[in-house]
Amino acid sequence: FCINYCNEKLQQLFIQLTLKSEQEEYEAEGIEWEPVQFFNNKIICDLVEERHRGIISLLDEECLRPGDATDLTFLDRLEDKMGNHPHFVTHRLADKMTRKTLERGDFR
Repeated sequence: FCINYCNEKLQQLFIQLTLKSEQEEYEAEGIEWEPVQFFNNKIICDLVEERHRGIISLLDEECLRPGDATDLTFLDRLEDKMGNHPHFVTHRLADKMTRKTLERGDFR
């Protein structure tokens, strides 16, 4: 998760500093160029880091919740809060028959 999130942030930085700002500068200066199409992944980064609604905030809340917080309760919360987001999908949302529980050894 963390490595994917870092990659998304680096991609967002690259898009912002290289593609988006350069194309805006070319347009402002009236320079002719072939526009480069790109997907602005800010929506993905917001999905992860948005305050009080992002994946990291939900994970923090789940860890602080009294009782037995597990990967399944966290996944249920994610599906409940983000299930309608166009860029969020879990195996259960993609295919109601598919469900994998992560074992402790999966994290080693």
